[in-house]
Formats: sequence, C-alpha cells, structure tokens
Amino acid sequence: MKSITKLAAISASPFPVDQPRLDALVAALGEASASCLWPLLSRRNGFFSFKSALQVFGFGEGPFNIASWNSGDGWRKHYGALTDNLLFFAQDVFAGQYAIRDGVICKFDPELGEVSEFAESIEQWCEQILDDYDYESGYTYANDWQVVHGPLAPGERLFPKLAFVLGGDYEVENFWSSTVEKAAPLRGFLAQRLVGTADGTHIRLKLPDDRLIEGVLQR
Repeated sequence: MKSITKLAAISASPFPVDQPRLDALVAALGEASASCLWPLLSRRNGFFSFKSALQVFGFGEGPFNIASWNSGDGWRKHYGALTDNLLFFAQDVFAGQYAIRDGVICKFDPELGEVSEFAESIEQWCEQILDDYDYESGYTYANDWQVVHGPLAPGERLFPKLAFVLGGDYEVENFWSSTVEKAAPLRGFLAQRLVGTADGTHIRLKLPDDRLIEGVLQR
C-alpha cells in the first residue's frame, strides 16, 4: 500500500471529517466498491492534491461526500444512461471522473460520456496518479489558472469555453471556473449527442439556451 500511503500523506482535507467505518461504507456503497476504496479512505477520508487539481470524495456527513456526488438527482442526471453502473469517487481539475465499475477503476470523459478502464485496484490507481500526476490531475493547468485568477474555491473545477473535443485549446484563456452542477447540463447534452460519432465529424449543435456550438470532433 505504498502508493496509497504516499498520496494520502501529500494531500490535504480542507474540512474536518471523521474516519469512516467499514461496515457503514459497505452498507452505503456495496461490498465491492467499499473494499476497493477502504484502503484509501481509511487513511484520508476525502482530500485535494496537486494544487486542488485532484479531488477525492470522502464518506460521511461532510461536504463533497460520495453519496451526494453519486445521487441520481445531481449532476449525473444530465448524462442519462451514460453513467449507469458507475460509482464516482474522484475527479481531475476539468471534472474528468474516476469511477468504479464491476470492481475495476475507470475514467469517465465528461464531454464524450465514454468510459475506459484505468486500474485494477486503488493501490494501482494511486500509483498511476503519482507516476503521471500532471496529466492525470491537470496540475499544470490548475496551477497556471490559479496564478492568474486566485485559488479555486472548494467545489470549483475548470471548464473549457469551447469544448476540448471540439477543438478547444488547453490554455488559460479557454478556461472558466464553475461547479460541476452548473456545467453538467451543457456537458451532458453534448455527450449524449456525440455517442457513436466518429473523429473528424463536423459538429454543429443548438444548445438548450439557443446558443450554437460548432467544431470538429477529436478525441
């Protein structure tokens, strides 16, 4: 558990939280997901790392807890069936999600709604995060944006003014800060309409607020 211990040690919990009980975790999340997350949450029950680029949700009554984050009435309702059978437990600075599905840790792309397998255990997940924390958390982008605009508030993530999958640049000028709940209606709308669309397809969509977005799809 060397990588779990290291990631927990270099991270910070901005709110006081109690250590979770394993039986309560199992009752709330199911045995497979609870067993996966227990080695990490028992060391640090929810935290931020790498200039707040990586956020891991805690378990219990505190803010940003796993139960509320996975509520069907929250942000994920905008994705419909794209989030089925996923338990989300962490996110990068662009609200790219890490989730558990069938005991395997996956990545969920919030612009495409696509799921890819990432790690077979929470120890392996921590190891891969530590090995390439800049890419997996978005550390450089988080740092550069905060140098200009100040610290991200708890609950805030960075979002592109033009979606990355439609050609938006990974530049501070293309970022704005908000909450996932506020950004999810647009991102979920986009993801549900891009299902099965090939790279290179020209996309032109009218949004629910009557704005138009346009670009060429690129994964």
